[in-house]
Parts: sequence; structure tokens; C-alpha cells
Amino acid sequence: MRCSIMPEIINAVFENGVFKPLQKINVKDRQKVTLKIIPHDDWEKRFARILKKIYKKTAPYPSDKIESDISKAIQETRKVKHSR
Repeated sequence: MRCSIMPEIINAVFENGVFKPLQKINVKDRQKVTLKIIPHDDWEKRFARILKKIYKKTAPYPSDKIESDISKAIQETRKVKHSR
């Protein structure tokens, strides 16, 4: 069974026993979804740790080299995707 919507991360607030999205979401009324609850503070801490690791590993490389490699990877991915 295929999902009709793309998985996405949304922000929500929990009020009176109900999760309320903080932005418009593409879900049909009464459609079942799966939620993974990560308190915002925890998410920010995890994201900060990931960024710290990335900065540490990329420190020896100039930013223009990193940007060039990313651009090349995007182009290669698009070629593969369009050749299917």
C-alpha cells in the first residue's frame, strides 16, 4: 500500500489532549497517520550536535570546495533520476 502524501516533519502544539499543527498540512479529514513525538528542545539539541559534527569534519576543507562537491552531487543525482 502506497502513501498518498510525502512524509514530512511538522510542528504542533498539544492542547486539551489533541495535537494541533502549527502550519497547513496535506492530510484528509480522519486519515490515520503515525506521529513521532520529539519535544522541540530535544530536537534542537540533537540538531545542534549533528551540526557540530558536520562542522568538525568539514573544517579542513574550504567552503567553495564543499559547495562545488554538493552541486556536482545534485547534478549527478538529477541525471540518474531522469534516466529512469
